[in-house]
Amino acid sequence: MNRGILSSVLVFFCTLLLINSIGFKTAEAAVWQSSSEWNDEWEARYSNWIASSVGPNFFKDLGKPFSGLKIDCADAHYALLAYFSRLHGLHLKINNAKTTNAMTRYDDIVDADKRLVAFINYMSAHFGTEALAHNDTIPVGIRSVKPGDLFMYKVSNNGAHIRHTYIVKNINIDGTFDVLYSTQARRDAGLPLNRHESYMFKKAPFNTGVDKYHWGFRRQKKSSLTHISQEDLSESDFSQYKLAFDLLNKLGSTQGRLSFFREVKKANQSINESPNRIAERNFKNVCHSVQDRVGAVQSGVDHNNKLGGKCMNYGDFDAYSTPSRDSGIMDEYRNYAADVNEVSHENLNDYNKSVFISIFKEADISSSEIKSLESSCQIKTSIGEMNLGTFKRDLFALKVSYHPNDNIYRRWGQESGSKTRCEEFYGYPN
Repeated sequence: MNRGILSSVLVFFCTLLLINSIGFKTAEAAVWQSSSEWNDEWEARYSNWIASSVGPNFFKDLGKPFSGLKIDCADAHYALLAYFSRLHGLHLKINNAKTTNAMTRYDDIVDADKRLVAFINYMSAHFGTEALAHNDTIPVGIRSVKPGDLFMYKVSNNGAHIRHTYIVKNINIDGTFDVLYSTQARRDAGLPLNRHESYMFKKAPFNTGVDKYHWGFRRQKKSSLTHISQEDLSESDFSQYKLAFDLLNKLGSTQGRLSFFREVKKANQSINESPNRIAERNFKNVCHSVQDRVGAVQSGVDHNNKLGGKCMNYGDFDAYSTPSRDSGIMDEYRNYAADVNEVSHENLNDYNKSVFISIFKEADISSSEIKSLESSCQIKTSIGEMNLGTFKRDLFALKVSYHPNDNIYRRWGQESGSKTRCEEFYGYPN
């Protein structure tokens, strides 16, 4: 073969390789290929998927690379939304349609799962609860909440803001919610999502100013509508805010908040609860929340030890302190007392009556009552067992510390060792 022919053949094959390379790149440029838009049918299928297929270990169970995801509360929603969208070839648009699955940022990542994980990590780094509330969701009525919807809150204290997002996994027959959620501390530790199977939210949407009408019960905007403000969408239902502010103005902050969620529960329950069921549900809710606090407090203590007792900065304080969690537990105790008093504890069986009286009595709790409470709800901390009665009294007496620089004893209401002098960036939410 002469040199001219050989040169022509080489040019031909190089051209084919270049065309194939360009074609492959074009085909793989998007995070995933999509051909369908989100609509009411896909929204319903997503809701059913959350209810039936998604649990705390969803991403861990998928194996690598998904098991390595580190996600907090809002991240979890974005991650699940992206996973479902790719699974069914749906367009995904967030951030006023500026961020989509068509972005070419990761077209150099050949593996489809790794490309999706990179996209999820991008969303986690750039969009949080604030963006989710203001840009990507719309409000829903309290009677229209369904699996896949969100409950979001933003509360303030001392100029600082605490935000959180819960994913509704299901709605229980008693009107409480089965929820999935995470926290900054769980994210940093690489832990799976958390789940509370019988939960009632605590922070009513009393927000004002630019935050008015942007928190509370929310639903993801359809991708084709994400660039349109919630005020201009017929799907938006603002009725929860009228209810919240009517109760706030009538009853004040604490009672208005509790009454708001009583209305939420009534709107979603499909059975009439017996007095004993009411008492048992409230007891289990308080027990679960205090047990859940054990891990949260211990992660703060461990981080404090890692720092050698050095004062935490704002970011660490925000991740490891527990003022919002502790104020929520206070509300659960208040709900427990109010619900049982409404049906009268005299209508409870002997066991439920005894437990209730032991927790809420003003006099000292006897050793036999402590033993009974500890067996009913095991709260095992690194400094020994706690019980719901003693913890309740210390919590409302403001002996329980939410500051992550305090020692483990003070975190559980025991006045042992000196109280931290490190800066308290914020306290219980207003």
